[in-house]
Amino acid sequence: RPAGSAAGTTTSDTSRRLACELVVSRSSRSLHLIFRHVRAFGPGLQGGVVGKPAPFTIDTKGAGAGGLGLTVEGPCEAKIECQDNGDGTCSVAYLPTEAGEYAINILFAERHVPGSPFKAAVRPAFDPSKVTASGPGLERAKAGETATFTVDCTRAGDAELTIEIVSETGAKAEVRIQKTAEGTFSVTYVPPFHGAHTITIKYGGHAIPHFPKVLQVDPSVDTSGVHVYGPGVEPRGERNARRFECRGTLTRGLSPAWDIGCQRLGRGLKEEWREGFHGEPQITLRSALFPGVLREVTTHFIVDARALNKVGGNHVKARIVSPSGTATDGYTTDKGDGTYRVEYTPFEDGTHLIEVLYDDVPVPKSPFRVSVAEGCDPTRVRAYGPGLEGGITNKPNCFTVETRGAGTGGLGLTIEGASEAKISCKDNKDGSCSVEYVPFTPGDYDVNINYGGHPIPGSPFKVPVKDPVDASKVKCSGPGLGSGVRAHIPQTFTADCTRAGQAALDVKLFGPTGNRWDACYDDLGDNRDGTYTVSYVPDSIGPYTITIKYGGDEIPYSPYRIQSNPTGDASKCRLTGNGGTDNRRYSAAGVFVEALTVKESQPSSAL
Repeated sequence: RPAGSAAGTTTSDTSRRLACELVVSRSSRSLHLIFRHVRAFGPGLQGGVVGKPAPFTIDTKGAGAGGLGLTVEGPCEAKIECQDNGDGTCSVAYLPTEAGEYAINILFAERHVPGSPFKAAVRPAFDPSKVTASGPGLERAKAGETATFTVDCTRAGDAELTIEIVSETGAKAEVRIQKTAEGTFSVTYVPPFHGAHTITIKYGGHAIPHFPKVLQVDPSVDTSGVHVYGPGVEPRGERNARRFECRGTLTRGLSPAWDIGCQRLGRGLKEEWREGFHGEPQITLRSALFPGVLREVTTHFIVDARALNKVGGNHVKARIVSPSGTATDGYTTDKGDGTYRVEYTPFEDGTHLIEVLYDDVPVPKSPFRVSVAEGCDPTRVRAYGPGLEGGITNKPNCFTVETRGAGTGGLGLTIEGASEAKISCKDNKDGSCSVEYVPFTPGDYDVNINYGGHPIPGSPFKVPVKDPVDASKVKCSGPGLGSGVRAHIPQTFTADCTRAGQAALDVKLFGPTGNRWDACYDDLGDNRDGTYTVSYVPDSIGPYTITIKYGGDEIPYSPYRIQSNPTGDASKCRLTGNGGTDNRRYSAAGVFVEALTVKESQPSSAL
C-alpha cells in the first residue's frame, strides 16, 4: 500500500507526475497477479471542467507492496494532489487550466493498471455547445446592406463572444455585437461583396455548434432581367443554309416539303415530298459551318439592361479572359436606352471567358465560354457600289468589297454575261478591296463574289450593262419646235436617240406665265427604234420654253424657245366689194369678207 503522499514532479511542459514509492517484496510472477488487483475510478478519469479539481480514486488493496506512479498529460500543466486515505486507497485530484483531452497514466510497479492511460475530456468552465444563433442574417444577405441575427448564450456560462464574417476573397465584413439582455446579443454586419461568405462564431475561443457556416450573399442589384446576346457570346459556330433550289412539277396546287439535313461525314440528304409532286426534285444546297468568333477579328455582343435602367449610364463592364490567362476589357458603347454594345478582339485560339457585370454584379450565364479559332465567315463580307447596280460598256465600273471582320480567307471574283469582262482588284490595306471591271457588250451580267470558297451575301449580283449615254448625239426636229406653233392645237416633234445610248428622255414645257408641264409616258411615244414622238398642246398665246434632257444631260440646242400664235390666220381672208379698190372716201360702199377654210394643222402662205 502507499507509504504516504508526495507532491507531483514535472516530467514535461504539458504533464505532471505523482510518484508514490512502495516497497516491492514479491517475485515478478506474484507481482503480475497482484497488479491486476489495482483499480482506479472516479469522475476525473472521464473528464472535468477548466479551473475545477477533477477527482478520482486509486484502490491498491490486495496489491501488496509496490511503487505507484501517476502522470497527467494534456494541453497544459495540471497541478496534482494525492491523499493517502490509510485504507489502501488514494484520493487524487488534478486541476486543468485549459480545455481539451487529457491522458491520465496510472502505473503500479512501473506497469499500467487496468484502463490506463485514461482519456479525460476537460471542457471549459463555459459551454459553447449551449450557445445558439438564429435570425435572417444567417439565412440571406445582400452586398452592401445591413443584415442581423441573434446569439443566445444564456445557458453557456460566462465567456467572450467573437464573430468573424469573411468573403471568399478574404475581405472581412464589418460586424457589430450589442448586448441586448443578460446572455443575449444582437449582431449586425454589412457584407462588402456578393458571393460566398464564411461566418465563424466562437464563445470563449471555441466554435459554437453548426459554425463555421457558409452564407451565399446576394448581389445588391438583381441582374436576372439582364439579357446578353450576339455573335461575340455565341458558344460555337452556326450552321447557315445559303440556298435551296427545288425544281419539279406540281399538281393539285400542293407545295412540296423537304426535311433536309446535311451531315459532315457525307451521309447525303433526306428528302421527303407530299403527294402531288411528280418528277425527281433537283436540290442545290450551299451551306457552311463557321466559328462563332474568329481570331484577330473584332466581334460584338449586346447587353440589354432595360429591365433595370432605360436611360443608360456607367453600369456595364465586360472583361475577356484568354486561354493564357490574359485579361482585357471590352469596349462598351452606351446606347442611352438601357442597351449596350460591347466589342472585343481575341488574339488567341481556344476557349475565352467573357465576364459581363452590371454594377459589378455578374449577369445571368456570366462568364460566357466562347470558342475562338482561325477561319473566315463569308456572311460578314459586304459588297457595294454603283458597279453592282448597273454598268456601262467599254468603261470601268467600280464597286467595293469589305472583308473586315470576316477572318482570313481568299477573295474570288468572276463575271459572267454577254461578253468577257476585264477585272482588276486593288487591296486598300484597310480590310477592303476596290474592284473595276470593263464589259464590252450590253446585256445582263452575273458578278460572283466568293470568300473562303463560299458566296458572300447577295452573290451572284445581277447587273444590267448598257452602252454609254451621250446626250450630245440626240437630235430633235419637227413642227412642234418651229414657228408655226398655235395655241390650243396639238403639236409634235421627234427625238432621235439612236446614237446616244439607252437612257431616260425628259421633256419639260414652260408657258408664258411660268407654269411647267412635264411630259409623261403617254406624251413620249416610244417608236421602239431609238426614236420618240413627243406631243404637247400649248394652252395660251405667247413665248414657250422647251427643255429636253437625255440621261440627265441637256441635248444640243436645248432649251428651245418657241412662240405660240393665235389659232386664226388673217392670210386666209379675202376682201371684195367697192370699198376694196379705191382709197377715196365714199359715203356708202359694200364690203364682203370671205374666210377660206383650211386645215389648221397645215402651214399656209398668204393668198
